[in-house]
Amino acid sequence: MVLEHELNHVAFEGARLLLGVARFGDGDLKGWWNSAALDPVVGRFILGNTFPRTSRVAGAELLLLSAARRHRQILSRPNAVDLYSERMPFYRWTRAWLAEQKTTGPDDLIGELESWGDVAAARERLRKWAGPPQPGHRLAGTIELGRIDAREFEDPPVLLARAREMAACYVDMDALAPAYFNVTPERA
Repeated sequence: MVLEHELNHVAFEGARLLLGVARFGDGDLKGWWNSAALDPVVGRFILGNTFPRTSRVAGAELLLLSAARRHRQILSRPNAVDLYSERMPFYRWTRAWLAEQKTTGPDDLIGELESWGDVAAARERLRKWAGPPQPGHRLAGTIELGRIDAREFEDPPVLLARAREMAACYVDMDALAPAYFNVTPERA
């Protein structure tokens, strides 16, 4: 049984991974999605005029949505689970966390993501969060990391370990190739 404080930790760590990969792929860094949402100059100027109080959080939301959309475009199989998949709880939890930031004020994490001024610094920070790169099988513009049992979706700490494995794949990546696991169906 997962305790509430452990679940909160898992949720925040997962959100940090999703936002970290999303920021790494932002237009001013790797350019994997057409976004400059957390770019300190462009994003703050455009969003700051539109959303003066919540511009930084709105930038993080746009970044998350851009990354998720691009992943769905490349990897749309229902039995494949990537960082931004609806089957993983982290995408929902990250969206909820960002919504909360609009009422409490932006967390230090958003400021840290905004401070990633170049690919080398972003790569180093993402490597620290995700851990060592994982071996995977390159397949049609994706990286297959193996299988995830459907029962693992009931165990948030195990899912966080899987999310770290996926996030680690992006650290040394040049062209976007979403990392994923195939879901092994439950057996009766």
